[in-house]
Amino acid sequence: MIWPDAEETVAWVLARLTPGRDVVSVMNGLPADLPLIRVTRIGGSDDLVTDTARVEVVVYAATRAEAHALAERARSLLLPGRHQTPHGGIDHVFTEVGPHERPTAEPRRVRRWGAVYRVSARRR
Repeated sequence: MIWPDAEETVAWVLARLTPGRDVVSVMNGLPADLPLIRVTRIGGSDDLVTDTARVEVVVYAATRAEAHALAERARSLLLPGRHQTPHGGIDHVFTEVGPHERPTAEPRRVRRWGAVYRVSARRR
């Protein structure tokens, strides 16, 4: 028995926010098409039954207002907790670090907002 992949489960939940684009887990440079969402596991722990992943969700958009709104919509989708995805289930989601603006190398072209969530899932 293994735990669901936290990046894949969270990405699946958030995919409806950027229709027609994949929510990316790993980025090699920033694509030209915005907005986009990057989902990355940045740590976590388990108790042999439940995996509690720390998952960073970063939103990229052309304007501050668009990035902020998309980051808040992502939080609204995740927080009800219980999600069933093709990659496995999510039992609970808690905000660890709420959405906030983060600096970018190209602030005139792209704005970035990030948040960190604790995502709990049981073994399959």
